Amino acid sequence: DDGTDFDGDGLCDLGDPDDDNDGALDGADSDDNNANVCSDTDMDGCDDCSSGSYDPSNDGFDYDGDGLCDLGDPDDDNDGALDGADSDDNNANVCSDTDMDGCDDCSGGSYDPSDDGTDFDGDGLCDLGDPDDDNDGALDGADSDDNNANVCSDTDMDGCDDCSGGSYDPANDGADADGDGLCDLGDPDSDNDGSLDGVDSDDNNPNVCSDTDMDGCEDCSSGSYDPANDGTDFDGDGLCDLGDPDDDNDGALDGADSDDNNANVCSDTDMDGCDDCSGGSYAPNNDGFDYDGDGLCDLGDPDDDNDGALDGADSDDNDANVCSDTDMDGCDDCSSGSYDPANDGFDYDGDGLCDLGDPDDDNDGALDGADSDDNNANVCSDADMDGCDECSSGSYSPPSSDGVDYDGDGLCDLGDPDDDNDGALDGADSDDNDANVCSDTDMDGCDDCSSGSYDPANDGTDFDGDGLCDLGDPDDDNDGALDGADSDDNNVNVCSDTDMDGCDDCSGGS
Repeated sequence: DDGTDFDGDGLCDLGDPDDDNDGALDGADSDDNNANVCSDTDMDGCDDCSSGSYDPSNDGFDYDGDGLCDLGDPDDDNDGALDGADSDDNNANVCSDTDMDGCDDCSGGSYDPSDDGTDFDGDGLCDLGDPDDDNDGALDGADSDDNNANVCSDTDMDGCDDCSGGSYDPANDGADADGDGLCDLGDPDSDNDGSLDGVDSDDNNPNVCSDTDMDGCEDCSSGSYDPANDGTDFDGDGLCDLGDPDDDNDGALDGADSDDNNANVCSDTDMDGCDDCSGGSYAPNNDGFDYDGDGLCDLGDPDDDNDGALDGADSDDNDANVCSDTDMDGCDDCSSGSYDPANDGFDYDGDGLCDLGDPDDDNDGALDGADSDDNNANVCSDADMDGCDECSSGSYSPPSSDGVDYDGDGLCDLGDPDDDNDGALDGADSDDNDANVCSDTDMDGCDDCSSGSYDPANDGTDFDGDGLCDLGDPDDDNDGALDGADSDDNNVNVCSDTDMDGCDDCSGGS
């Protein structure tokens, strides 16, 4: 045994230039019996043999990579906090909490108490040390999102976050449009119109949701979902008025229709004074009655019956014969078919009053109401029932003088069956105003009334008694000489002197 051999390399220490075989010769090795201790040639504060052999470039951990081994580095993690004050000198984000804000002053990666952690609510407490990071009233432990003041919890189970208002307030945690106790966010039908929010085009408006029936009107227009009652349908055509281009179905589109809820009102395109829809549909050429056919409907025509009298003064503007009586004659000035006061009706008696307004049209003295023929001055009445009209004279006469009474029997000749009271009725009487003249029923040549009344047996003298009255007897004295040649036809002894002998030819009695 020639001496100690520390590194067991076969060389006794006394003869071994590097007793601990650490790469540093014993003369320069501060501890030549320790492979981890020798020198600090790189002046980094760590022994060049700290790795177990001489290696200045690997002589100790350098956490922050600043060229100083941690053992010689006063700030191993280069966070600004010296290792003696650094609670974790191998973590640049951990060192101390000098400002007592609950966050490490090195949380930013270097020592900076003024920037040592996020402060979401800006209250001076970093979030890590702040029990309510978003200052919404809900502590972070119970807050489902402690960096959102509008999110925390739903303690009232209404479907809305209790912090939706910006702070913890379960009683005011979201709009409740329909007031049903469920906030809109948690309410499947926010406006309670029957249409779920997912298909509701405006879930905060009970009058707006959809148009499933494609009628142009909102299905919720009534305040709840009801496609069958989603708006007025004036014309009943299945399209609500809002979606119907012609609400009253009159043929005039609503944009041009002056009243789109009235089938009789729309426009006056033909400028005739009548609405083109007055017939119940759009028809300018049939938009109102045109009494006189002049192309202007009566409503727009100042003279509907074209009689010359304007409608305002016309007592009947749909009758060309009726309008007024400006001349006060009792007849309408339009009775002729147009306005003409000078020719407004027949005036039979020419007294200036038309017959319609004249109480006595024929001016016979008998008023028209009692006159059997008020356009005949000779005809009116027969009050005395004598068969003669009291107006037979041409004007009204008293019944006692209403016609000739030849025989003075109280019956006027017109009503008397035997005017001359000769016994022969007028129809058979050859002269009913001569009591001596009527007929010759016995054919004796003498009028049966020659005696002054009807008496065929006493109708004249029959000198010769041959049955022929002398008037009808060609030879009254039956002497053989005809009366025309007989100088005395009532003397059988006298007749003539045809032989001129101075003696009468009938001197012998024939």
